[in-house]
This record gives sequence, C-alpha cells and structure tokens, in this order.
Amino acid sequence: MIGCLAVIAVLLIVVIFLAVRSCSTAPAQAADTGSTVAATTDASAADTATSDTASESSTEATGTQDAATADSEAAAAQPTQYAVTVTYTGDSSAWIEIRIDGVLAAESGTVTKGFTHTYTVTGSIEIKTDSTSDVEVTRDGERVRYDSKSAGIGRVTITVPAAAADTQTAATGDASSTAADDTAASTDAATSAAGTAAMTTQ
Repeated sequence: MIGCLAVIAVLLIVVIFLAVRSCSTAPAQAADTGSTVAATTDASAADTATSDTASESSTEATGTQDAATADSEAAAAQPTQYAVTVTYTGDSSAWIEIRIDGVLAAESGTVTKGFTHTYTVTGSIEIKTDSTSDVEVTRDGERVRYDSKSAGIGRVTITVPAAAADTQTAATGDASSTAADDTAASTDAATSAAGTAAMTTQ
C-alpha cells in the first residue's frame, strides 16, 4: 500500500513539472514569433519606400530628358545663321557701331554715302547709329526696325534662334544631369535606410 502511494506521488510530481515547463516555453516561442514578424514587416516597409523613391526620381529624370529632346528638335528646325546687311542711304555721313557676338566690327565709326556691308551672323549682332533714318538694316533681305532710340541713338539687336536654343538646351542638360545625380543620391539613401532598419530589427 505504501509502495503504491509512493508511485502515485512520483507520477504527480512528474506531471506538475512537465506542465510548468510547457507554460514557460510557450511565452518564449510567442516572443520569438512576434520579433520575427516585426523584423519582416520593417524590412518590407523599407524596401517599399526604396522602390517608391526610385520610381518617382526616375519619372522626374525622364520628364527632364523629354523636355531637352523637344528643345533640341525645335532648335533643329530654326535658322542657324542670318545675312544681316547694314546700308547708309544718306548723302553725307553717319556714325555707326556694330558688334558681332559682343566684338566690335572693323566697319564701326563714321560711314559715308554708298556704304553697305553684309555680315553672316551665327550668334547675335547689335547695331547702333545716330542716323536711324539713313542707316538701313535688313535680315535675309527683310528690313528690320530699330528696337529703341535714346538720346538720339538708335539700336537694333538681331539674334539667331538656333544660338539661343543651344544656350537653353545646355542649361536644360545641366538640370537633367543634376536631377539624375539627385535620383542616385535619393536611391542610395533609401537603400541605406532600409539596410539599417533590417539590421536594427534583427
């Protein structure tokens, strides 16, 4: 009888021990599962942010490149040079100043009856005179009016469209390059942040 009671007591002790051990293991497993889920969620969110940043930056860069292409096509359809003729139609003399791309032309100074000279302009030309009624300016055979007249001096500036377009295209190209650099920097920053978040969660 005493032997049976001892066996029963031992069995009860073993059952209680197993029950306590099972209860202590379950919370630990639950904690590990929660940590794994959190790490996976953070890594997924970081990857999504990286993808979104790269997509937006790529769209901006594409838009800038399209604008540059449109400007280049428009420039190709415009004149690349003008034939500008300056003629003195008076009977005495007049003062003129001619600058091509900012450089003073040799013909500048006092001109007399019969003066005429044609310039091939690929950039810009500026003409000033104290006798706007007698100094005639034509562009590809068409007469050009003076832009302004101040203190008795008339001035006209003629610029080749293709030259202006080239300047604008160069500026657009610089902007496109800057946008591409910004895109790369944003993508690298987002990727680095994603890696840091994943390492921290682990």
